[in-house]
Amino acid sequence: MRSRFYIITYMLALFSPLEAVAAEARAGIYNPPRNVHKIRRLNNRVEFQYQVFGGGFSVITANFNISFNKGVYRASSLIEPRGIGLILAAGRFDSLVTGRITHGGIRPKSYISNGTGQETPYRVTMKWNSARQLRVSARPGLVKNRLKDVKSKLRAGMPDPLSALLAGTVYDTSRPCRGKRRVFDGHMIWDLRYRFIKLDHFKKSGSGRYSGPAYKCMVKYAPIAGYSKKTMELERKSPLPYLPVWFAPVNVGNAAMLVPIKIIFPTKWVDAVVHLTRTRINGRSVSLSSLNASARR
Repeated sequence: MRSRFYIITYMLALFSPLEAVAAEARAGIYNPPRNVHKIRRLNNRVEFQYQVFGGGFSVITANFNISFNKGVYRASSLIEPRGIGLILAAGRFDSLVTGRITHGGIRPKSYISNGTGQETPYRVTMKWNSARQLRVSARPGLVKNRLKDVKSKLRAGMPDPLSALLAGTVYDTSRPCRGKRRVFDGHMIWDLRYRFIKLDHFKKSGSGRYSGPAYKCMVKYAPIAGYSKKTMELERKSPLPYLPVWFAPVNVGNAAMLVPIKIIFPTKWVDAVVHLTRTRINGRSVSLSSLNASARR
């Protein structure tokens, strides 16, 4: 069950690790210098609340908080089922990360994640040293063969989910949804592969919904390492499909961010739809209809 919540969490932001990949940086895909310079000067706290709806009912609430303080970031998430969602999976899933935003990319320093529910409770702690080398403590730990698989594919600087989420928000808004991003959560490694589709425009549909320009993208969650043989075999025979995600270009201070506003998850019973339902900047609520900035094709 934890993996289902993970997919919903991570798809909320279409992470981009902003690793120091010179070729992609030169192409303008990663780490646009002007925007990163502005992000590094921010002293703001941004809060996003999402709700997952199934059959018209709100079944999951996800809260994300990001604090910027002159190049240092602190990000947290809390995901909880609600209403009829408690029938499907009771539990609580929270994470916290700190790190720095540099012109070479996101540099996480420490990450903690906890979860409780129908399965065995878990706790992950990750710490990076100045050389970007990672030390991991995970409970429960991986079985020997899965651990070996993870170690063979783990690379220095590979981001945790929240750091990757943050990196995705400082994308160059002229080139959203390109390539693939790799993430490590202390147990598993996976890719998010995505494609840009078009620039859409959301019309006003109520006070609790975003209106304005948004980039439509297709995203695929692909398991890489740390999974069971059954999961990997299933992915080979019947790969998970690409899912539609919409991102809104938003200004925070003088910096640009891409904020996911809608995601659609088809299920066996009914489509699950994720909506951005509330935004706050420095503790003040922001109308979702006023979030948008100038979007470029």
